[in-house]
Amino acid sequence: MNPMRLGRYDACVLLGSALFLSLNLWSLTTIPFLLGGDQQVFWTNAQRLLQGEVLYRDFYEFTPPGADVVYLIAFKLFGSRIWAPNVVVLVLGTLLTWLCFRIARPIMRPALAVLTAALFLVLDFGGWLDGTHHWFSVLSVLAATALLMPERTRWRILTAGALCGLASFFTQTRGVAGALGLLAFLFWDGFQARRSWRPWLQQCGLLLSAFVVTWWVLSGYFLFEAGISRLWYFQVVHVLHYVANDWNILRIKQAEARAWPPLSVLNYLAVPIVYVVALWRAFRQPRLSDAREASSATEASSATLLGLVGASMFAEVALSPNPLRLECVAIPAIPLGVWLATGPAGIRPRWRRCAIVAAWLGLIGLGTHRIWYRNAERSLIEQLPAGRIAMNATTARKLDWIARHTQPGQYFCEASYASVYVPLRLRVPYFAALNDQTSPEFLDADIRQLEARRVRYILWSPLARPRFPKFEQFLSGHYQLVQEFPGQEQIWELHAPSGSPSGS
Repeated sequence: MNPMRLGRYDACVLLGSALFLSLNLWSLTTIPFLLGGDQQVFWTNAQRLLQGEVLYRDFYEFTPPGADVVYLIAFKLFGSRIWAPNVVVLVLGTLLTWLCFRIARPIMRPALAVLTAALFLVLDFGGWLDGTHHWFSVLSVLAATALLMPERTRWRILTAGALCGLASFFTQTRGVAGALGLLAFLFWDGFQARRSWRPWLQQCGLLLSAFVVTWWVLSGYFLFEAGISRLWYFQVVHVLHYVANDWNILRIKQAEARAWPPLSVLNYLAVPIVYVVALWRAFRQPRLSDAREASSATEASSATLLGLVGASMFAEVALSPNPLRLECVAIPAIPLGVWLATGPAGIRPRWRRCAIVAAWLGLIGLGTHRIWYRNAERSLIEQLPAGRIAMNATTARKLDWIARHTQPGQYFCEASYASVYVPLRLRVPYFAALNDQTSPEFLDADIRQLEARRVRYILWSPLARPRFPKFEQFLSGHYQLVQEFPGQEQIWELHAPSGSPSGS
């Protein structure tokens, strides 16, 4: 049987994951939930692109444009409706779950591969529902990995290289890490087959050339509009200076709606251990069983491929880890962990069935809890300029006040984030939000643009970190406090004559 042939198990994974995600993205009354997380930044960037602005030239972002372009396409297809990002997350999560099943299939039985996909869906992606560039880039690398599992033909290698180039269009380092993992596997594969260096060098040339051409074509518009020097600054220089040294391993953040979040420190330790043990077992596999059997060779080859790609992606985030980055690149560790646990050296056969049943019961219970929690926590429905949306009481109070005091298309400043622009269809008046990646020149540009556009309202919190004394001095000198929300978020209004259409 061809391990990559689509069948009834694929249909079950696709339909089951789509159903589970739909119940987590829309209420039982079919009202979309207002999503949170870093994906809101990419929605806002897409909205700015839709308004004619250019990334890197008119506004700040240190990641490649891929995620912005995905949400831009969604807004062009569905309009600037608040449920458009929910559709993106639905499609993204379904494809990731299916690919998790596909990469697990060559090393285990179909039923165990379905369990592996369910573990990823409920424990990993289902806890985040955060459609950031991390997931998009991992999706591309996993697709390249699945493509090379059954065989390594020229066209498969070219396509895998193109998928790694696509991954770097979302996360600049992810595609490089994926490509290095694939090259390491191709070297191992040639060494096992006792081939000469020439075929491996040809494979390297095919993969890397497809990688570079794909990235160049996808980035061409932004290279032309913003210039290669600005793209290099934001994606490389700025990242090294302001982002990569942000050692936030101790600043563990709980994902929204997680009833029992995994212990992040345990994840940091467990993921590399799984890769090391899996690679060791895969290297020994031909000696543990009959090496002449095709199924044994395929299993060892697929496990090696997963281990090398996973280890390469883990090394990529190891210098600047956080829970989201780690859980994204840990996807190959899930099938490898199940493979190790259910193999000859894993759980004893008489306990294996009990462990599988217990895993399914736990996943069903946790999945049901996630659905219930999201419906209970987001019980208020508001009619906003971007459509009807279900949210919690704190967010509803804030958005309702802003909606009553602004008009769609008006400039509004949310100083340290980007959560209100898409739901309320407001415009962003600054170059960069104020956060720990903001450089002094960005702060100066922000103040100049706020002054030039006479932005009427600023949403700000005195609890925001880091502090920007220059911005606080500008705020107190030109604005007055008019509203305060729970959590000490505040609305400041520009000192201006009443009735002035400032900011519109």
